Amino acid sequence: MGNLRRALPPLTSLVVFEAAARQLNFTKTSQELLVTREAVSRQIRLLEDFLGTTLFERSGKALSLTAAGELFVSTVSPSIESIARVTQKIVQNPDINDVSEEAVTQTESREAASGEKQGKILLVDDEPMNITMMTELLQDEYEIIAETNGRYALKAAQETPDIDLILLDVQMPGMNGHEVCRELKGNFLTENIPVIFLTVLDDQEEEATGLELGAADYVARPVKPAILRARIRTHVALKKNREALEQMVSERSDNLRHARATIQDVIGSLQNLDLEG
Repeated sequence: MGNLRRALPPLTSLVVFEAAARQLNFTKTSQELLVTREAVSRQIRLLEDFLGTTLFERSGKALSLTAAGELFVSTVSPSIESIARVTQKIVQNPDINDVSEEAVTQTESREAASGEKQGKILLVDDEPMNITMMTELLQDEYEIIAETNGRYALKAAQETPDIDLILLDVQMPGMNGHEVCRELKGNFLTENIPVIFLTVLDDQEEEATGLELGAADYVARPVKPAILRARIRTHVALKKNREALEQMVSERSDNLRHARATIQDVIGSLQNLDLEG
């Protein structure tokens, strides 16, 4: 891993790239990240300069990913080492934009063949066909737990340890996705699990409602597999990084308390020596 550290791109550029790859629109990306459009363009240029290749191409007003961009967004898992390795692959191959879609698929297949699960996902959908499709799409990379209604989903989220993300259908009979999300975010056991809504609805008002309830993201059906996997990886990575940071802060706080106690013991011992002297 030490030799890979030099391959790590700037973290800010990676965050901007992920959002831009989802939106395929720099203006929408700037609105999502609450920065200027110029800042988005600048971070993308920095990443492209770092890699030595282009990640986006424009045809008229349409923005799309190049082969290098597709490779970066579809194969980078939530792992610093993986990011570094994919970066090295792009940097060492200046003709990466000539790589076929088949080569990208082969790269994904090799990563899936490693057998290491990248996280645990709770999939909630009342349509068995949707559950089957999503499970087939994600099971090579994640452990999948499926539920077909909101009440069972809430129970599973509370009782299953280490759920990294919830994929939640909006339109379900009985308890809909918005109601499930509200319950999840109101419970201390589940409030920090990121929720991605899956919906056929193309309604900005509906999307805003879900985000206000605490959802991390929205994905419209029919889903684009590479984009869905990229969004899942991003939110799983953010959750794991937050947990690692919280653990580090907790450990450092414990160390600090121990150090303070030790200092107090030393001061007390010195004071006792002075009194005895």
